[in-house]
Amino acid sequence: MVSHESQDADLRKQIRAARQSIPAAYARQASYRISEQVAQRADYRASERLSGFLPFDGEISPLPLLDRALQEGKQVFVPILRGKTEPLRFARWTRDVELQKNRFGIDEPAVAESEWISASQLDLALFPLVAFDRSGNRLGVGGGYYDRSFAFTRKAGDEPRPALIGLAYELQRVEARVPAAWDIALDAVVTELQTYPA
Repeated sequence: MVSHESQDADLRKQIRAARQSIPAAYARQASYRISEQVAQRADYRASERLSGFLPFDGEISPLPLLDRALQEGKQVFVPILRGKTEPLRFARWTRDVELQKNRFGIDEPAVAESEWISASQLDLALFPLVAFDRSGNRLGVGGGYYDRSFAFTRKAGDEPRPALIGLAYELQRVEARVPAAWDIALDAVVTELQTYPA
């Protein structure tokens, strides 16, 4: 019998390969389409502080949306990776900020730790992902960083929490997957073709 972890590893390999083969022109067009869709959302319009990500390994680029957010006067942040079991922190991003590579080769703003904020201080968080289903179940790269960082959103109550929006290509959609106990469900996933509400 094939284990859940083994199935996820195979799926990651398959989708990452497909994602990396997307032509550059299509990737640019998809990014702009996603930007337009997210910009129409009430949770985006209401947000003042949002986090994006700097694309890596063939991920869809949120840069058109992040540029738009800056033009609209929003504060834009991107994740900072710390220790293996520590939650993500978020650093302010603009097109002019100096970047440095983290241990995985992903760009991060080279800003002082005193300027970082936590996930709970965001109004909206854009999630990268490897695969997703129609219910908003997300398969990430396997490190658990986003799940740990946004675990607080699971708690019931009236405390405000950031909206969680996954960004992906349509080819990353899979059949319904059973989430692990620690997986964070997204509020929606936006692709170049449509939005999947969770």
